[in-house]
Amino acid sequence: MTRSKNREKRRIGGLATGLAAVVLMNLCAVPAEAQHVIQKIEALVNDEVISAFDVVQRMGLVVAATGGISSEQELARLQKQVLRTLVDERLQLQEAAEYEVEVPEEELDDAYSRIAQSFNQTAESFEEFLAQFGATKGTLLLQLNAEFSWQMLVRGRLAQQIGVTDEEVDAEIARMESNTGKYEYKVSEIYLIVGSPSDDARIKAIIEELAKQIKEGGANFRLVSRQFSEASSAARGGDLGWLSADQMQPAVAEVVTNLDVQEVSGPVRTPGGYRLLALTDRRRILSLDPLDTLVDIRQIMFAFNEETTQEKADLWVARAVKESPMAKSCDDIEALANALEITTFGKLAEISLRSLTPELRQLLNAHEDGTPTEPVASQDGIRIFFVCGRREPEIGLPSFDEIYAQLQEQRLSMVARRYLRDLRRDSIVDYR
Repeated sequence: MTRSKNREKRRIGGLATGLAAVVLMNLCAVPAEAQHVIQKIEALVNDEVISAFDVVQRMGLVVAATGGISSEQELARLQKQVLRTLVDERLQLQEAAEYEVEVPEEELDDAYSRIAQSFNQTAESFEEFLAQFGATKGTLLLQLNAEFSWQMLVRGRLAQQIGVTDEEVDAEIARMESNTGKYEYKVSEIYLIVGSPSDDARIKAIIEELAKQIKEGGANFRLVSRQFSEASSAARGGDLGWLSADQMQPAVAEVVTNLDVQEVSGPVRTPGGYRLLALTDRRRILSLDPLDTLVDIRQIMFAFNEETTQEKADLWVARAVKESPMAKSCDDIEALANALEITTFGKLAEISLRSLTPELRQLLNAHEDGTPTEPVASQDGIRIFFVCGRREPEIGLPSFDEIYAQLQEQRLSMVARRYLRDLRRDSIVDYR
């Protein structure tokens, strides 16, 4: 066996041992016999070290996002992809440092809090949650710093070089007007690059595994995209915004136009790599859709605190079910709140049905306006909702500036991919 094969065998076998303990068994502590593995150098990126410990930490985030890893074979494939992602992030951070790009700490903290909320956690409890998977807050902040630094660098260096003419904006407006009434699609992606033909089978196996985790294991598409996707959209959870069929690559359009809303595709081979596609929503261009209806939502809330017990919550729900019939219209909300001894009530916002979760949308549509829903439990309390009005919004073309910004963002994404490709080509990366 060659030296390189011996080295590869030690790397995969040893790291699988360490990660099996940390990831597969969801333990926070690394076994003593795996300590030498954790200290091992996995790669040098222009002489900067990426250690096995770095990989283990990031794998903890991966498991938190996907819900688990089912086999050592899957573990090995995902570990390789994680290492590749860490190399790219190190290149991005090095380039950002070269131009003295610094991300304000408050931006990183805000992003961290938003991610915590997506896991139904507070910023404080999220640290304990990550620790269950062998990851830390610092690991996630480092990833966020790489994402934000890269975005700031690309915009600062390249935005002025990207010209969008008035004629191009006018052409986009004409395109939208000609497509009036046709569907457009809100699409998200996970994109893995195939660097060479020899990588094709490995990348396809990885993206098939991710598709399985999302479809069968309930993994969060946005979080998986943030961890794995090699497109600039990863920083937005893979969100590509609203696209019509003629704005997509033919292979992508063929898949997306046949997906149901909230459905995730299988692997899609496109030039440069493989994609998973998720159809978040669908609407008609410059035309009213029932889901565009704006609803005036109000609520009564029984808020949880440190003294709330399950018994107390159950008693409140039983009381709410008994007292709710007294509310015949939105004028009765305050009286119902007083009867339930609740002071937290009032108007939430006027929001489109499209913006609501499918479950809440279905709940509100199942009740006559002005009448209370049944109690709905969440992490922070129990709510009773009312719809106190509906109206149709005005539908019009986006402004000139909005279309200009959209076209510029599309071009920035393409330029950012080329920028990172050039960094890879010009850097010295030594995998151990």
